[in-house]
Amino acid sequence: MTDQLETARLVLEPLLPEHADKLYPSLREPDLYEFLDDEPPVTASVLEERYRRWSKGRSADGREIWLNWAARVRGTDEYVGWFQSTVVGDEAQIAYLVFVPYQRQGYAREASEAVIHHLTADLHVKVIRATADAKNAASIALAKSLGLRETGSVEDGDVTLEALS
Repeated sequence: MTDQLETARLVLEPLLPEHADKLYPSLREPDLYEFLDDEPPVTASVLEERYRRWSKGRSADGREIWLNWAARVRGTDEYVGWFQSTVVGDEAQIAYLVFVPYQRQGYAREASEAVIHHLTADLHVKVIRATADAKNAASIALAKSLGLRETGSVEDGDVTLEALS
């Protein structure tokens, strides 16, 4: 089970199917998908089923650990986005999505720092990776501010960044 994480402003709750109804309206915003190879969920029930699969915490073959969080502003019912990591051995891929009204307020950095700390301190991850659309300057800048460096690898228009702990 994914641990709850906390920051100065946020509570990162383990993402459960019950979060679907709360997150669905914000995930319908078309602007969120400018740099993603995804589309808004069709219905809240489709989203609920996705979260049900993710909440299992592992891939079917057991090789991957899936960590997913819904990020909520402390003391409120306001969700700012979701954060995730896939861990294989001592390597982890991180990703996030911050809802449009909460972008450019430091939430992505704050929550990502907590996720990275959890991965390295509690799960002993040695390599952190992220990918971003090569045109998504904000996400690339965020990854670099977290200590990740571009690897020089570009695949399908995405750059890969990584850090060794």
